[in-house]
Amino acid sequence: GGFEFCAAGVRWFSELCPRLPRAGARERVRGFLTQTRVRSAQSPGGSLPSDDLGEMESSSSDYYNKDNEEESLLANVASLRHELKITEWSLQSLGEELSSVSPSENSDYAPNPSRSEKLILDVQPSHPGLLNYSPYENVCKISGSSTDFQKKPRDKMFSSSAPVDQEIKSLREKLNKLRQQNACLVTQNHSLMTKFESIHFELTQSRAKVSMLESAQQQAASVPILEEQIINLEAEVSAQDKVLREAENKLEQSQKMVIEKEQSLQESKEECIKLKVDLLEQTKQGKRAERQRNEALYNAEELSKAFQQYKKKVAEKLEKVQAEEEILERNLTNCEKENKRLQERCGLYKSELEILKEKLRQ
Repeated sequence: GGFEFCAAGVRWFSELCPRLPRAGARERVRGFLTQTRVRSAQSPGGSLPSDDLGEMESSSSDYYNKDNEEESLLANVASLRHELKITEWSLQSLGEELSSVSPSENSDYAPNPSRSEKLILDVQPSHPGLLNYSPYENVCKISGSSTDFQKKPRDKMFSSSAPVDQEIKSLREKLNKLRQQNACLVTQNHSLMTKFESIHFELTQSRAKVSMLESAQQQAASVPILEEQIINLEAEVSAQDKVLREAENKLEQSQKMVIEKEQSLQESKEECIKLKVDLLEQTKQGKRAERQRNEALYNAEELSKAFQQYKKKVAEKLEKVQAEEEILERNLTNCEKENKRLQERCGLYKSELEILKEKLRQ
């Protein structure tokens, strides 16, 4: 189980190594410098400023150095992958040989499984340009000698147990040495990874600078075109300025006319309000007069009705009076007749009275 874990760690490290860019970066930088010089020769000024050229040359030299380091890292990664494959194969063979040992060996080796499982193999390439320490060859030699050493006790495992114990002890010592060497390899691996990350960061920065320089060169080449465009734009701006001034003058005139129209509109609104007020008063007066006329007509109708009724009553009374007058006339004629008759009788009575008086005198 421990050796399988180590083999898995080896495969993980081989997959962890990032893919570095190819070795064509130097040719790209050279092509960029030649294009820059050609563009500077074709530019109106004849050449770029000396500061820009110095910065470009310094950045190109830094880029060359970083490209060399990049190529060395590529070689180191290739050798590292090759050595990782060899280490994986040796670990698998060592595990098979340890598994083929007698049960007594397995019982002696069994108390330490956790320690073997903690063995994480991180190897470091032995390239002279980066690090001078190369413990990996010793590891391979030790693992190979351990395999050669273990082949002999497999033939003698049934003769005696003492050589087997000695072999197990030697294997444990070699395993401890392998662990120590593994720890050294881990530290070297971490240092290599940090250095690789720093170089990768510097490489990205240099690429950004190169892209900035390319954009600056393109902008320098497009300066005359931009100047012509600026001249054309200035002419357009002046023409548009004239048009804008004329439009502003027209706008001022229109604003004055609008102000005058607004004033006249305000006056007309005030007059309209006054006319509305007068019209309302006239309508009120007309309604009042109409109401009075209606009242007068109603009163006239009522008076005519009352007059008709009074006329009827008077006619009736007149008829009654005429009838009474006729009756009175008849009565008067009768009274006159009666009066005449009575006067005649009175005269007779007077004559009779005188006769009687004379008789009495006598």
